[in-house]
Amino acid sequence: MMMHFLRSLHALGSNLARRFGAGVQLILVIAALLFSQAAHAGEIHLAIKGNDRNDGLSEERPVATLTNAVKLAAAQSAKTGEDMVIVVGPGIYRGQTLLLDDTMMRGKLTIAGSSPVAADYPAFYGRGNGTWLRYEGRAGRDTGLTIRNLRIVDYGTAITLNGNRDDPAGFNRGTVIANNVFARIGSTSGKGKSTAALRFVNSRDNIIENNYFRTIRNYPVSSCPGLHAMYVAHGSSGNRIERNKFEDFCGSAVKLRDASGNTVLVKNSFATADRAAAIEEWFCDLGKTGECTKKSGECPSTGNIASDNTFAGIEERRQISVRGSRQPRPWCDASVYTQARFSER
Repeated sequence: MMMHFLRSLHALGSNLARRFGAGVQLILVIAALLFSQAAHAGEIHLAIKGNDRNDGLSEERPVATLTNAVKLAAAQSAKTGEDMVIVVGPGIYRGQTLLLDDTMMRGKLTIAGSSPVAADYPAFYGRGNGTWLRYEGRAGRDTGLTIRNLRIVDYGTAITLNGNRDDPAGFNRGTVIANNVFARIGSTSGKGKSTAALRFVNSRDNIIENNYFRTIRNYPVSSCPGLHAMYVAHGSSGNRIERNKFEDFCGSAVKLRDASGNTVLVKNSFATADRAAAIEEWFCDLGKTGECTKKSGECPSTGNIASDNTFAGIEERRQISVRGSRQPRPWCDASVYTQARFSER
């Protein structure tokens, strides 16, 4: 990204020098150097031929693993005060995973592919299980995390944002997941079946936009209906899900569960579903079954907005499915049973 900018600035300087003199070009060169130093100060570079003995501070000295890149970015941020930025170079990275928590974050962290063109996104390939990125955040604050311009393939789960499902105050919030491709996500063996490509537990006010979800399936097929492209659960309220494409899924593509209301779903497209709902709202009702795992009880998700979405080949009753009792339960605020679960603007 930086090299493209510098080349463009150099070309501009040469053109201006021909028209207005060398002084203008000199000013631009100085500006470029200053900008380069400032931009590089917070960046760590990752490359398929990188080496974790490198410092990662330039494209010429990239590191090899995400885990090491985060450590170096945190150390660099502590020195410079810059936000953490990891620039992922082109190519395929195999078998990498990343675990983050609140204590590892110094300001904001962006993990981004070096190209904004989808065909050139760098790709992380798993082995049909495990989670590519897991964030444990229960401190009730912003994550500062942005994930963009990446391709995540062949993992059991792509991204998990974990708050405390039993404590409403133990949330995380504010993650941005944009312009990514999530393909062939789901378990490929009978062990540890996956429930989501993107999983949110008490994770609020996130932005999920312009992503492509393709082939979200568990194998064997018998465990497939329990897998969702997005599982938004246990107090994960206020999320914005916009302009994403969901294709070839076997469980409901977006599932809202347990007080995960005020979700906005706008201009998404859904296609090729195995008789699953595109959008589903549901909660486990302790008043009807003893199989609920949350002892304090679950509640409906209300105040959701769904507008301008398209549902190619999905019958109307499965476009938005609302399940769960309308009968008030003592563990929920009575007002939620009088509110609409879905509406359009």
